Amino acid sequence: MAGFPTKSNNSVTHYVTLFSSNGCGRRAAPNCTSLKKVFPIAKRIIGPILLILFGSAAEQRLFSTAELLDRRFGPNLSKKIKSRLLLLRAAPNLTMVPTCQPYRLNKISRGEYTLDLLPPKVLRFAAEGGRTQQSMIKAVKILAVE
Repeated sequence: MAGFPTKSNNSVTHYVTLFSSNGCGRRAAPNCTSLKKVFPIAKRIIGPILLILFGSAAEQRLFSTAELLDRRFGPNLSKKIKSRLLLLRAAPNLTMVPTCQPYRLNKISRGEYTLDLLPPKVLRFAAEGGRTQQSMIKAVKILAVE
């Protein structure tokens, strides 16, 4: 697989190219692989994902922009925040989020959770919809980085 970025409206969209081998081995001719399909990564999400909500538009802009995260939290902590947000988004519900290091999902109080970032920093979020059972939680609201 290979990714090719394209520019559109000052944002970069990454595309994934799938190649079909048609039974060709490692020693086959270079033109043996044929182009099969090109599509955006964002449309490749299979199955349900955890919905991530924010308290305000400013918070959404902060957590959605790598440059703003770097400016506010520094490069190391912003890298951890981005990976934890991607981890949350990829999970269909909270039972699929790891409870061991380095991620460590902790339940603080009724409906509030934390994910470890860089010690002692944590990403604090709350379950939306009033549900307390982790397998039933489909949306979370980011509260703070503490």
